Amino acid sequence: IFRVKSVLLSLGASSQHNLSHETPRQATATTTTDHSITMGKGKKQEQPEATLSKKEDKKIRKMKAKITYHEARGGHRPGQIGDVRPTKENGLKWSPNAEWDTVQELKQNIIDIEKAAQARTWA
Repeated sequence: IFRVKSVLLSLGASSQHNLSHETPRQATATTTTDHSITMGKGKKQEQPEATLSKKEDKKIRKMKAKITYHEARGGHRPGQIGDVRPTKENGLKWSPNAEWDTVQELKQNIIDIEKAAQARTWA
């Protein structure tokens, strides 16, 4: 150890390095109270997560793929491509868009399936 210490001193290392096998000074523990145990009314009531069957999961994945398909073909907004927003001058109506209607129907079907699974979980 003496040789290592002298080599370090010759290389310019400070003598402050702890070369002995002593443990570093431990931080003194302060006494604190755990408020999470004493405060509050208890644990939150956990809501059971709606579990979808394989069949429902497959249907939802298929519907989401169809939504992407129809949105890419103009179903991302009501009306046809090139329509202007509805105003009083054009009668406050969008022109019919079958893709938009399909997307909205698919989204509603997904919501219905998820609600049915939630109701089944709660029952």
